[in-house]
Amino acid sequence: MLHNGKNGTSTAHRLSLCELDYDAAVTSLNVCIAMLKDYHGPKGGEKDGPPSFYLPDCVGEASGLVSYCEHELVDMPGQEALYKENIELGKLGDLNVALMAPYWDLTQN
Repeated sequence: MLHNGKNGTSTAHRLSLCELDYDAAVTSLNVCIAMLKDYHGPKGGEKDGPPSFYLPDCVGEASGLVSYCEHELVDMPGQEALYKENIELGKLGDLNVALMAPYWDLTQN
């Protein structure tokens, strides 16, 4: 859809903003994945990974970025399929956050 939008048009601008939002979400999720892979538990010393209580915040931030595109799609002609995909992606983000709920309580203390 981005390739079909003419440069300088409102549609192209909105789609570019969505592309930036998605790129930011992917970058954040990559950070979360790296945190998860690097976690080794509290063994002491330099081999400790990042504390696990950062992970729920990381997932929440990444999931929140996806919904920004939804605001750009309102009243945009031909956006129905992309809007539906964005809603589905947002639901997956909500699922990620829900799966982190048991760990979220650890971060609040």
